Amino acid sequence: MNRVQKNLLLAVGFLAIGGGAGVYTLVAKVKTPEERMTEQANAQRFFRFGRVDVVQGELYAKTATITFARAENGWRLKSPIDWPADQESIEAMLDRMTALRIDPVITEDAGPEDLRNSGLDRPPVRVSVQLKDGSQKTLSLGRLNTMSGKYPATDQDQKRIGLTRDDSYWAFNRSAFELRQKRLIPVANSAITQVQLEGAVPLQLSRGEQGWRIGDEQADSGLTELFLTQLTVHLKAERFLTDTFRPEEAAQFGLDRPLTKLTVVAGDRRFELHFANFQETGAPDGTLVAWPVGSKTVAAVANGLREALNQTPETLRDRLIARYDPAKANRLELQVGAAAPFAAVRLPDGRWVIDEPAQRPTKTFVINALINGYSGVRANGVVSVQASPKELEQWKLEPWAWRVVVKDQAGATLADVRLGDYLGDTELYAKSAEGRRVYRVSDNKAKVIPATVDGLVE
Repeated sequence: MNRVQKNLLLAVGFLAIGGGAGVYTLVAKVKTPEERMTEQANAQRFFRFGRVDVVQGELYAKTATITFARAENGWRLKSPIDWPADQESIEAMLDRMTALRIDPVITEDAGPEDLRNSGLDRPPVRVSVQLKDGSQKTLSLGRLNTMSGKYPATDQDQKRIGLTRDDSYWAFNRSAFELRQKRLIPVANSAITQVQLEGAVPLQLSRGEQGWRIGDEQADSGLTELFLTQLTVHLKAERFLTDTFRPEEAAQFGLDRPLTKLTVVAGDRRFELHFANFQETGAPDGTLVAWPVGSKTVAAVANGLREALNQTPETLRDRLIARYDPAKANRLELQVGAAAPFAAVRLPDGRWVIDEPAQRPTKTFVINALINGYSGVRANGVVSVQASPKELEQWKLEPWAWRVVVKDQAGATLADVRLGDYLGDTELYAKSAEGRRVYRVSDNKAKVIPATVDGLVE
């Protein structure tokens, strides 16, 4: 039970009236500890609304007034600059306002002198919000009470004054810069459907049913996600250089000769940004700046993003040399150098046996490890897009140093990977049977291949 009622029969006297006696009883309601705590907490609160009820607001802090309002894509600052707001900052501020408590309550009937003594006649911090029902709620915070280390607070009625913790004060004492959205593409990677870069080498990415594609070719899913994260998380304003930019001022920021132009489509939202190298004092290599097209803002962003903005179709192209379902593999053919190939086949019960040069029992776990290991061979990088016959011979890819062929039950080839000579100390040249694109892969891919059929024998 939330509330326990106890009838306390207190015999306060027997009055002889007409030969009878009357018993006076007193009914008292005794509250549970939980009820008393809730009642005390409610008595310490100013407001009874949630941030979902707020449609717009105004914050006065650090001698400046900031207005914000709910928009189609979240909170937006309206003044002193029209710009998307940092959603988490606005919502944290509203949550703090609705949950703010005062302890102790100083007075329930404040007058002008009380307000003046606590600095609430001209509060250094004030936040007002308008609710969906048209009502307005205001929280004012005064000067620090040095004896308690707390801040005086009152609401729109200015009758009730109490003290609140210092972290409440700092939650509201925010500048426009602190409340501005710094991310220039504030969406999730999963929301993006198209990306276009217009730089030295154009790049067009589009999301389809089979993942990201560059034109008609598959894009590397992992590398593409890393690229998108650079755009959605790390592409953010470190400084706002101006909020009064005009296109005729483009040369001032180097935007008359942009390094690259970026377009990102996420649902019904479209982001267009131009990037340039801005020469400013103290930055000998220049400052990378971004201009959201159509806005009056130019922002300085991290110079480290230059590499991300230089992505090309080649850097994001799919690096998987082989891709297949290991469960569909039914035959494995291996060849080392000029030696004769040897092969193994899967039996109906799942075991593998050597099929060439002669049937022999084999180590099934070794075959399974090879099948699984080659089902997703991802290259470390691209060496050549169109290697010449001379290069393929020089790199020992035609003829090959190692060859791995995987086929299904019908005899169709699932993978045909050729490994060549060493490229450095720990990498090999590699390619698939199709085309002349040459990759570099870890030499571990060759180390797991037995030198002879004896390495597979049970």
